[in-house]
Amino acid sequence: MSSILFVPFYSGELGWELLNYIPHVNYLAEKQQYDEVHVIVKQGYQALYPMGTHFHVGELFGKDNSVGNSGYGRPPINNAVLADLKKRAGGNLSVVDDPKAGMSFYKKRTFLQYKTTHTCNVSVPDNSVVLCIRRRKFASYKNWEADNWNGLCDFLHEKGFNVVIVGEGMSFDVPSYCYDLRNKTSMGDFINIVHQSKFVVGQSTGTTHLTALCGVLHAVWGPNRIKERYLKSWNPFGAPVEFYACNRTSVSRQENKKERNHKEWNFSLDEVTRLIDRTIKRL
Repeated sequence: MSSILFVPFYSGELGWELLNYIPHVNYLAEKQQYDEVHVIVKQGYQALYPMGTHFHVGELFGKDNSVGNSGYGRPPINNAVLADLKKRAGGNLSVVDDPKAGMSFYKKRTFLQYKTTHTCNVSVPDNSVVLCIRRRKFASYKNWEADNWNGLCDFLHEKGFNVVIVGEGMSFDVPSYCYDLRNKTSMGDFINIVHQSKFVVGQSTGTTHLTALCGVLHAVWGPNRIKERYLKSWNPFGAPVEFYACNRTSVSRQENKKERNHKEWNFSLDEVTRLIDRTIKRL
């Protein structure tokens, strides 16, 4: 009988999946050397689990594939599929334990560095800068205004860069000179695009954390309280990074959460272009 590791679907923030859940799965897979590693995964996320030997997309948790990265709570698993794995594995079936909504770290983790390892479905031109545009409804206060993104596109274009745009979710019109790949790339495609680029730009989000795990230069903005993640704890391979920290975070007790979130994420275009200028000096 085969020894099998069963990896349940992760529902939660991509950053926590990359820096907590997947490293724990990787640790377990390396320690035991399973014959098969079955991963329940969102469509397009397979490349994030290189230890996986079998991937199950959709059929294990019904039609709602959108549950991933939109909140917390594991969708139901198809008992017939799990029963089949138990039968084939006998007593050699292990199941990754619940990450408890992804907000507490596993003690044992082996981080993954993502390199270009598969055939890419898309290509980008030379001298490209990748913009990771976050336009999600979940925690929408982190989203940057469309006018700011378009202003940043113009800024980079005028400096001679080819502007590549990636991201999922809500869209808006961008300048015609951009290479618009929103909602068109898998995570594997994104990894390859990042490795082809000069550097990556974005507010703190899952794909900027993935860029760090690719070892590629990235420019990121976000609250001062998460700066240490980008410089050290969530940058295990020491990827080059420029981080612009919001210093408007001394919040009084009278301010509510909405006011605090606005202060922490309300960055101007001028602040971000200064961040880009600093990043360009590192090329």
